[in-house]
Amino acid sequence: MDVEIISKKNIKPASPTPLHLRSYSLSAWDNFPHMYVPGVLFYLNNNKDITPINFFPIISSDTLTRYYPFARKVNDDLSYIDCNDEGVYYVETKVSYDLKEFLSQPDVQLIQQLTPNNPRPLESMSGNYVILVQVNIFHYDVIIISTCTSHKLVDAAIFGAFMNAWSQAAARDSLDVGLNLSFIAPSSLPPNSTYLCKWPFRASGKSEYVTRRFIFHGTSLVALRAKAASISLVQYPISVEAVALFWICIKLVFMTLTLDKESPRGTFFAIQKTLHEWMKSFGQLGVIEEELGDVVVDEFGDAKVEPAGEFVAVDS
Repeated sequence: MDVEIISKKNIKPASPTPLHLRSYSLSAWDNFPHMYVPGVLFYLNNNKDITPINFFPIISSDTLTRYYPFARKVNDDLSYIDCNDEGVYYVETKVSYDLKEFLSQPDVQLIQQLTPNNPRPLESMSGNYVILVQVNIFHYDVIIISTCTSHKLVDAAIFGAFMNAWSQAAARDSLDVGLNLSFIAPSSLPPNSTYLCKWPFRASGKSEYVTRRFIFHGTSLVALRAKAASISLVQYPISVEAVALFWICIKLVFMTLTLDKESPRGTFFAIQKTLHEWMKSFGQLGVIEEELGDVVVDEFGDAKVEPAGEFVAVDS
């Protein structure tokens, strides 16, 4: 896959940050999540008159005015974010590859080429950007926007609000629509401390992670749903329920095989729906395996999954 960098820049807020907001202190709670969280969004470019190279920097600049701590870096001792309007790290690329072919590839390492050149998730964040953005253009009809955000400042709710504000700006809507944000955590939570600032992400030592992506074609999902219906109380299981049951069976087998070993593994899986109407024949299941030496990790060991109650909303 050929990924060509078109431009690389820092996007600054449309207006400067007021002097009294230039230093955003990190609370004691902010020092726990030592990680960067990636995100990938897929869009169809239905308006051929709009070129991302001229469009995205403008709307990003407007959005950053409201989310002023995002356009900064974490200082060296991890105690605060220096709001000096340095800007968000921003990259645009042109990808000479068919998106449908890309999604059909099981190699998860390919997605790394479409994400910003960010630090490893467990590395120190000192001197690093709060948020990094990369816009990938597939033949100018499909756009993939990937982000990498510091969990010290950005959680799922804030990330969703930021992306909604960004999309509102792209649609030429008012930026006043949405959440009325107030970054008041430093004044509401306990102050920072040297001890917490240097606390490692995990006290158990080095961790190793392995990621795999499994693709279920439409015909396989139909057969899997029929099989799941024959062995469960759900008469018409949806695709998500069938895949969830499939993974539970795999985990039970894995737990049996590793019963006598010293280092059982904890697992986390994510199920993603199809991206577009023309991609209905594909489904994805991503798996992250974690091995922690002598530490036993099984956060979901005794969890009972009720597909009809827990997973039906995902497919609605």
